[in-house]
Amino acid sequence: MARKAWDMSAVGRDVAQVGHATTPGPVGATQHGFCVPLDLGDVRIDPEGFLGTWQTRNADQTIPHVIANLETSGVLDNFRRVADGLEVPFAGMWFADSDLYKTVEAVAWETARRGERYASEFIESAVGLIERAQDASGYLNTHIQGSPDGRPWADLANSHELYCAGHLIQAAIALYRASDDDRLLRVAARFVERILADLAG
Repeated sequence: MARKAWDMSAVGRDVAQVGHATTPGPVGATQHGFCVPLDLGDVRIDPEGFLGTWQTRNADQTIPHVIANLETSGVLDNFRRVADGLEVPFAGMWFADSDLYKTVEAVAWETARRGERYASEFIESAVGLIERAQDASGYLNTHIQGSPDGRPWADLANSHELYCAGHLIQAAIALYRASDDDRLLRVAARFVERILADLAG
């Protein structure tokens, strides 16, 4: 099967120059040095096809199941113990915060797909909880914050602090792109500022 050549003018990008070779596609750096994401409405999956029916099943069954599991697994209580002083032990793996962020991201992309708010009650509750759990310095990791001897960045090789931060950033971007809700983006930006202040030197 022959590969289809990319028409760079159709996607508004200049042909990239890589060394002496001209690359007629999205390989390597563009003249502008950054990639431009597609608009949310630029791609649609056939709702009757394999992936389309999978998307519907994901929205109707998987995401509600995952939201319920955030409560039963203790992930939400991990945030409540930091945000609200809930006296419960930390539940789950030390990277459990990422479960909440991944779920927020999934809900955001479903909102984008539908073109209307999806699971908005969950989003309101989750974003509010995340905002309250972030400490005054911008740091956010409920495993470290909720541990008496927890110290930020003490074990970067194993702590998953930056891993969880990455999922927070992805969720924040998705929520903003899907609904113009920038509250989580502000949380993520404050955490990034703390990361850069502590670790960039």
